[in-house]
Amino acid sequence: MEEKICSKTKADFVFVSDVFKKVRRLKRELDLFKFLGEYNGTYEHCMKLMKKYPKDALEMVLHKPYEVARNVNIPFHIMDRIALDQGIDRLDEERIAAILYWCMKKESGSGNAYVTFEQLYKIVAKQFKDIPKEAVENSLKNHPFIKTDPNFTRSFYNIEMLGDEEKAAHNFARLLYTKRELPFYPEFIDQIEEERGFAFGDQQRQAFQLLRSTGFKLLTGDPGTGKTTTVNGLLKYLEMLWNKMYGKLPVFALCAPAGRAAQRMKETTSRNAQTIHKLIEYQPFDGKEYYKDASDPIKADVIVVDEVSMLGLSTFSKLIAAIESGALVMLVGDTNQLQSVEPGNVLQDIIDSGCVDRCHLSEVFRQAEESLINQNAKKIIRGEENLAVGTDFKIIKCTPEETQNVLRATVQEMISETGDDKKVQVLAPVRKGSCGVNEGNTQLQTIFNLGKGGIWCGYRNLNLMTGL
Repeated sequence: MEEKICSKTKADFVFVSDVFKKVRRLKRELDLFKFLGEYNGTYEHCMKLMKKYPKDALEMVLHKPYEVARNVNIPFHIMDRIALDQGIDRLDEERIAAILYWCMKKESGSGNAYVTFEQLYKIVAKQFKDIPKEAVENSLKNHPFIKTDPNFTRSFYNIEMLGDEEKAAHNFARLLYTKRELPFYPEFIDQIEEERGFAFGDQQRQAFQLLRSTGFKLLTGDPGTGKTTTVNGLLKYLEMLWNKMYGKLPVFALCAPAGRAAQRMKETTSRNAQTIHKLIEYQPFDGKEYYKDASDPIKADVIVVDEVSMLGLSTFSKLIAAIESGALVMLVGDTNQLQSVEPGNVLQDIIDSGCVDRCHLSEVFRQAEESLINQNAKKIIRGEENLAVGTDFKIIKCTPEETQNVLRATVQEMISETGDDKKVQVLAPVRKGSCGVNEGNTQLQTIFNLGKGGIWCGYRNLNLMTGL
């Protein structure tokens, strides 16, 4: 076709060929979008499929729907309905295997690294009432993507997750067995206190005992217990120790699971800090992953990982695989803080193992011990509801309709009491709704930032301008 048009019109072949490619792609998109529309598919789903299968997306959906469901983030029920309409039997082995894989993936999204058979079948039965238990058992015997730990045969893993856990366990043991003893100098602690003009608390001084050897170390504590101050002291101690032992400073690698946590770490330690993914030079490309490992390890004597409660199994596995034997690895976190969005509960599992030297800080410095903030925080952690109220902790009960007026009045009262609006901070648990950030910002705008007028549309302030 392109040759005929070029011969008749004398048009450039490359240009004509490019136009035809775009037209053919648009035709494939339209055919796919029309087909998916019959199953409540969206244009976004269409684009995901075209990105994964640019030349044969519709053919893949029609002939290999379960493979598509595994490789593209599209609602499983859409691909399942397509497969059933194409004539696949409800108890076909391929369908059962795909359902099990989807259920495992759904559990991983809930944070679970594995499930027992009973848990897995319960999930399957809830979503697909036509699947008998015998069919699930038979599919699991030779499932290509779901495996069991040989030591726990009734625990089922996504095959990648099982690999991550085995690799993490291997490297965890390696770093434990290759730790080496370090000399301990209590006078260094006294010198640090003198230089910085304050004395460490008893628990904070106890944390320095962790530095009697390399390997894994755990520093945990509730908010306000001085974890940051303690970490800074430990880093300074290690500098003094390395200088005495080797005549040089240690190479530090400070990191955290998330960018904001890494930035905060950089600010509080006055040292370079980065995300774990940046430290291991993680780069996904063409369906594969590239990152540092034993063949290209992290060149550091001391690795400090902050906000470890947010650390998932997959990221932890990659990180410790890239740490050289004999290094000192300090994990810092709070078991009551945010958990990882990835499967796994790394911090709690390490604590439960009992294999790692740990110092837990519980003495609060941010507020006095008798502070109601401190007391109520501990009650909330324990699941208690009888919170105490007083001068530094108040509870105002109101209906959703009253929330915004109460918020405005309370903030104005606090500004009057403090005399400084910069000392007032407002937090909201959600973004939408009467208790959310959006509605709250609308109210607070009239207090903190009057602006230049305009018209409010929802939670947005629109300024109208005349044309030139």
